[in-house]
Amino acid sequence: MNDQPKNSADDKVATKYQDSSKLAIDISKQFLTLAIAGIGFVIGMLISEPPRLPTIYLYWALIPLLVSVGLALLFLMGVVSQISRRNNYDIYSIKPRALAVLQILFFVGAIVALGVATINITRSNSATHDPSILEVKFGEHHVKRTVSVPSDVTVQITSDNQLSVAVVPK
Repeated sequence: MNDQPKNSADDKVATKYQDSSKLAIDISKQFLTLAIAGIGFVIGMLISEPPRLPTIYLYWALIPLLVSVGLALLFLMGVVSQISRRNNYDIYSIKPRALAVLQILFFVGAIVALGVATINITRSNSATHDPSILEVKFGEHHVKRTVSVPSDVTVQITSDNQLSVAVVPK
């Protein structure tokens, strides 16, 4: 008779650990997916013409995302190994917990780096040029025009070295 309540309590604990393990695996997989998407985003920003992400932000965003992916894979493989070898669903031990926390921290660090990069790029772009002014310099000639965006711009150099700029709004 005493075995019945103990088995029931053990089943509750086992179910609790199984549910926790499933939830931790799902969260880790979500962060893994987001980190891989972030890697694709950063690579896309780097190979675009012109590159939209300075090289320094490559290191501050791409490396933490790669580390986050690696930690996620280590976490998932460790939990699966722990379940299959020892039939142990306890994810509260130090190793899985540390891997999961580090995975999330590296991901958040990369997102913060991308946020800082976006703010700095936006500030530098707005401070350096006004997109509605077209300026053409050729030798001693200098033409400055206000352009509505988007526009077709044609620049011609005449036979007598004069500069001709035609702006046609789209």
